[in-house]
Amino acid sequence: MDRQKLAQKLIEENPENRRILLERYGKFCDVALAEALQKLCYEIWTSAPQKVSAIVETLREISKTNPSKEIEAYADWTEAIENLVNGRLEDCLKCLDKSEALFGEAGKEQVAATTQISKLYALALLGRYDEAVACGRRARDVFLGGEDLYSAGKIEHNIGNLYLRRDLYREAEPYLASAHRRFSALGDQSQMAMLENNLAFALAAQNRFREAEKIYKKGLGRCEKYGLASIQADIEASMSNLYLFQGRFDRALELLERARRKYETLKMPHQTATSELEIADIYLELNLLPEAVGFYERTERKFAELGMQAELARSFLNHARALFLGGEKDSARALLERSEKLFEAEGNSIAAGAVKFAKAQIAFGENELAAAAEEAEKARAIFSEGGSRRHELTVCWLLGEISRARGADEKAREIISATLERAAGQSRQVEYLCLVSLGKITGDEKFFRRAVALVENSRASLSAEEFRTAFLADKVRPYAELVRIRLAAGDVAGAFAWHERARARTLLEAMTTDDARTASPEDKKLAALREELNWYYSRINRQNGDGLTARREAAALRRLAGKREVELAELERRRRIGETAARRAAGEFTLESLRKKLTDTALIEFAVFDGKLSAFVVTDAELRFFRDFADERTVAAEIRQFLFQVKTARFQNELSAANRRLALQRLLSHSQRLYDALLRPLEAAVERKRLIFAAANLLHYLPFQALHDGEGFLVEKREVGYAPSAAILQNCLNRPAPALEKALLVGVADRLTPLVETEIAALGGLFRDSVELRGKRATLKNLHRNVGAADVLHLACHGTFRPDNPAFSALALSGGNLTVGDARNLDLTNKLVTLSACETGLNKIVSGEELIGLMRGFLAAGARSLVLSLWTVSDSSTLGLMKNFYRHILSGSNLSRALQAAQIELLKENPHPYFWSPFIVVGHW
Repeated sequence: MDRQKLAQKLIEENPENRRILLERYGKFCDVALAEALQKLCYEIWTSAPQKVSAIVETLREISKTNPSKEIEAYADWTEAIENLVNGRLEDCLKCLDKSEALFGEAGKEQVAATTQISKLYALALLGRYDEAVACGRRARDVFLGGEDLYSAGKIEHNIGNLYLRRDLYREAEPYLASAHRRFSALGDQSQMAMLENNLAFALAAQNRFREAEKIYKKGLGRCEKYGLASIQADIEASMSNLYLFQGRFDRALELLERARRKYETLKMPHQTATSELEIADIYLELNLLPEAVGFYERTERKFAELGMQAELARSFLNHARALFLGGEKDSARALLERSEKLFEAEGNSIAAGAVKFAKAQIAFGENELAAAAEEAEKARAIFSEGGSRRHELTVCWLLGEISRARGADEKAREIISATLERAAGQSRQVEYLCLVSLGKITGDEKFFRRAVALVENSRASLSAEEFRTAFLADKVRPYAELVRIRLAAGDVAGAFAWHERARARTLLEAMTTDDARTASPEDKKLAALREELNWYYSRINRQNGDGLTARREAAALRRLAGKREVELAELERRRRIGETAARRAAGEFTLESLRKKLTDTALIEFAVFDGKLSAFVVTDAELRFFRDFADERTVAAEIRQFLFQVKTARFQNELSAANRRLALQRLLSHSQRLYDALLRPLEAAVERKRLIFAAANLLHYLPFQALHDGEGFLVEKREVGYAPSAAILQNCLNRPAPALEKALLVGVADRLTPLVETEIAALGGLFRDSVELRGKRATLKNLHRNVGAADVLHLACHGTFRPDNPAFSALALSGGNLTVGDARNLDLTNKLVTLSACETGLNKIVSGEELIGLMRGFLAAGARSLVLSLWTVSDSSTLGLMKNFYRHILSGSNLSRALQAAQIELLKENPHPYFWSPFIVVGHW
């Protein structure tokens, strides 16, 4: 009987049927069948690794009925492969040693040598490279002597991979090319595809991108044609690095995610962990530091368990980089030391050079220039000798920066100019760094313009909003420098254009992009996670106890919810990789078109340069710039004191009348100092106009309407509104006005907001047509069902700003929370949205004035105007303010005038800003 067909049939059966077959074909259970099963194991362990255990079990059964050293050796060999697939590397080596010895005893030296191919791979995964190289060379000599070209090619492939793992790309290339020629002659598609992957990686690492991409695509086509799933995943994971080097982040992430899913399906723990490390590295490049750190921590545990020393060392290295960028320098140094020891133990000099470069960066960041230069020179020498051009270019840029820091500008310019020339088309990251450095040295705006072009070209490929925000956050420097240069040239309009170009840009894109989603493999997981989170949120929202036990229970629930939030956020990122979105027609931002809309209105857009506050003031008549009129640190300290005084008014009822007056006086002193610092220098430019504030940094938390000029609060003299940027303001102003006749009123009361039911009932009587969702009816599902027909959405419920995870800031509905992402998925086109809840206007502020909080979700969903709060509001004051606010609107007032009137009415009852000033209008006034 054909042993190969019998072997295939045996592994397809369940254990019981397999035993029946072995009994039926007992006379064929010989060495030939064992050899056929071993060959089958080699064929399928990468494409169908789950079937390897069936082969092992079959061979063990055969060795029981037909005791033979050769059959037992084949059984040990396949068990070694099973251990390799499952990450048990030490057990894999033991099985291979037993197999080699048994074949030797049986006089099968050629076959014994073949077992060493697998041994070489396992030794490499354990980081025991010297043993692996020696093992490989011995085996290759045996194969060449016996004219076994297949096995010789396998060994050459593995030796090439050993060099790759040590970042010795030039040394790897000839071995890989030789092996590919052997397998091409033999017509082995699987081996050819694996070699194409490795050879392309070696070429990409030498910055030979076009050659690499051509070979990668050839390998992918081969895998697709011949159904080589695991090799296809390997190529996709490897090819992602090619696109990462070129700054094509979305393409890199898309390939990695495809590879990760294949590895998970095939149950390949080594490769799954490695793909997650690659994702972490891309997150680091995108400046998603907390997310990258989380991945590194998880992968390090996996690598330690699997005994993958090289990957563990690499994770330590890049984890250290992430910690350093996040300001955790001591922790970064500790990880670098661990990484360096592992790399040195493996003899990986290139990777050890990367550690020295990281140490040089830390020293440079702490102005230890001599130490930085010493480590950088060591790293450069290593990279130069090892042919790691990309790493060498980055070190050369740092050496130039060290020269600049020492005052040697001409030397720095020479070094960085030469590095830029070499980096052109090779590394966008190094190009960007060099361009910014040359701009700083020369003051020539052409370098900053080129840097901006590189940033925007790379950023354009990123589909996920979170990626675009994080990527731009640490690259606003060239925009700021262009603002300075234009101001120095007297070109205020040009300066304002550059300032706007880097301000709240991702939010503006979200407002002008259709967020249509396609089906994703992650959708079921997302739904299950969200259902679980809603259960946690519901439990947390129902916590009414104040005792220690209740607090502990609430803390435990928050920890569990926090873990699920991290999982949900990661799944959301993954499902958005590779998505495309259509931009809505919104009109391009121009200063002239904005000014036409600013009748009786002045936009004050703040800016910070070198710790000093400046402002652009835009009116229908002119654009003016006010330079360095306040110290940012001084203003920030005043804002903190002012807000502290505001929030202490929650306890006003516990104070005597005299102490209440004293508290108000303390607040007014800070309020007046803030007015003098921020608004008095601008008074001549704004006259008596309505004021719209586009804040900067901590000013986003400041209620400007509560600033006092010595005679009265600003709200008593002017209408006040807010906008994240001039472009976003223009977008809102261009939207058609809703009729404000149909209202959707949503209310969920709790022990802190008992008047919500009263508020909803009172507002319902004001509108011609209203739908009320109260209590248990106030669910996210009902909100989606009813919001489309409404002109006004009013949400009165408990709000929570999450500074730890601002994307999960939320409003507490019945049965779960409405988060930032949920808000974005509502149909709010051109509507007025009022969030009558605590802290709904608070945001995490990311570099570039990107605001992450509930405001973002509602604006991205299409709202024309928002009414939000800046702190925990008084329930009774809110009830009165909201009734008056809507009464004024429905009497014909615009939003900012209606809010102004409602706030003045409250102010007359209680002058403390805590009660009347928390709410602000954002967008169209």
